[in-house]
Amino acid sequence: MAQIIQFPGRRICAPLRIRSGSLHVAWVRVIDRDAPEEARWRLQYAMQRAAGFGCLDGFNDEVARRRAWHEFEIKKTWLLRRFLRDIAQLVAERRVQVEIDDVRVRPAAAHAA
Repeated sequence: MAQIIQFPGRRICAPLRIRSGSLHVAWVRVIDRDAPEEARWRLQYAMQRAAGFGCLDGFNDEVARRRAWHEFEIKKTWLLRRFLRDIAQLVAERRVQVEIDDVRVRPAAAHAA
């Protein structure tokens, strides 16, 4: 059975369906061309809050500039929720791409006023 994670507050990212279980695999990639180092730094902060400092091995400015994918594991669903909350703005600004358990995290569709 899957869980649907709703983002709190205003809709920045679309709801995300993740598989049940405590171990989640996340793939991240910095796609910001203007300031990849800054986007990496903000993404790195969210990663270390969710998975600890060990997940940062090999994730540096060079990887961000090359726009390479980086994989790490998140061991609890509540930590995954925190990670998604921390990166929601980066995803909405299209500065990073994120996949959780082979599901792409997408920005919410903009609604016309």
